[in-house]
Amino acid sequence: MKKIAFLALTACMIFTSCEKIVGDLDFLDHDMEIQGTVNPTLGVPVAHGSVSVYDLLQMVQVTEATIEIGNDNIVTIVYDTNIEHRVAIDNDGKAWRKGFRKNHYKATNYVDTAHNSIQGAVKIDIFDNIDSSLNGASIEVDNLFVNIGAFVIAESRENALNAMNAYHVTVFYDSLFLSAIGKDGSEQRVDLPNVVPVDSLIQGQYIKLFDKEDISQVINKRPVEIRYGVRMNIAFAAEFYETDVTASEFVADSVGIDSVNIDADIKVEFPVSTSIRDLTYNTDLKFAPSFNLGDLSLDESMLILYCDNGLPLALDLTASLIDSTGNELCKILDPTPTTLNGAPVGSDGNGHISAVGKSHTELKVPITASVFDNILKTKGIRIEAVLNTTPTGSATNNKVAIKSNDMLDILVTAKIKPSYPFSYDLNNNNNNSSKGGQK
Repeated sequence: MKKIAFLALTACMIFTSCEKIVGDLDFLDHDMEIQGTVNPTLGVPVAHGSVSVYDLLQMVQVTEATIEIGNDNIVTIVYDTNIEHRVAIDNDGKAWRKGFRKNHYKATNYVDTAHNSIQGAVKIDIFDNIDSSLNGASIEVDNLFVNIGAFVIAESRENALNAMNAYHVTVFYDSLFLSAIGKDGSEQRVDLPNVVPVDSLIQGQYIKLFDKEDISQVINKRPVEIRYGVRMNIAFAAEFYETDVTASEFVADSVGIDSVNIDADIKVEFPVSTSIRDLTYNTDLKFAPSFNLGDLSLDESMLILYCDNGLPLALDLTASLIDSTGNELCKILDPTPTTLNGAPVGSDGNGHISAVGKSHTELKVPITASVFDNILKTKGIRIEAVLNTTPTGSATNNKVAIKSNDMLDILVTAKIKPSYPFSYDLNNNNNNSSKGGQK
């Protein structure tokens, strides 16, 4: 009985409510408007810039060098030059020295040689500029490779080749050496035991004297010049050298060779596998916001620096707003400097330790009173950094290779929170009926 009474009461209440709503439907005939304050958050690009290894190398000012990319993508500083020699074979023997050397060329029974030494040098300015222009920064280089080749051809008479074959005359190079002249004037020499045969002196032949010879042991001398030397030998068999003539007379008169022309090319390579400590670098990013700077508000808006570091270098970063003349207006990072981790490093499979990814850092800059006062005069953001190579974790190899695609990328955006009144007329679906402040 109680259950039936409860249901009847409920039904009565529902009916009464419906009647009240129907009676008040005329309120829809009045104008309706939504009003309030809106605080949107916008991310707007402000500036963008990238720092590559090429930018860093410009600081070194290697005026005598070029920058090359090897097959392994390693950036390499290259010094390259050509030197021409003409060795005359005259009958007075001045150009050649004769020496009695039993079995010097062990493949045959040669007992005498005429020989002439050839020397050259290439200037190196990388270390000189590093020490003078990088404010005490320390840069170490892991390898120094030397390539020296020479095109050799004899100025000879028509029967010279036949005479060389008939007299069993052989030409070869020996006594190869490389030396580094340090900034202090000292010389460190590396003698190489190579014997390099010349098989086609008459027709001409390109010969590799040094094939990517690694003379890393001289790097600690911080060389300003690399010198090379080699001796060209003309060897004679005993049974055909029984007269009392000089070697030069034999070669010029009997063999028919008047001179030997040598066009040598010297290439010194510094692959940038390096350890860097406290190298200072700076660059300016153009400040080009796509919004009205007056939309920024104190304490609510902010600048955000998105940093993707693909360099195997950690950066102690300082950033400043600058005006149109490059004068600093105010610093914007707290703390200053702020550390950006270097890219993670690992083996690249070719014997180098190099960057194997990127480190991502997001730096937020609140619009403080100082920033707000200066930002209307801002034309750029100056990025200054002190660079140090990422630790390799190896006690024996602390150097990292710099590759051509290693890059630090910085994108600067602004997040704006302008507050403005907003109203919308619900009686008109046309968006143009909205009114109020800025959208």
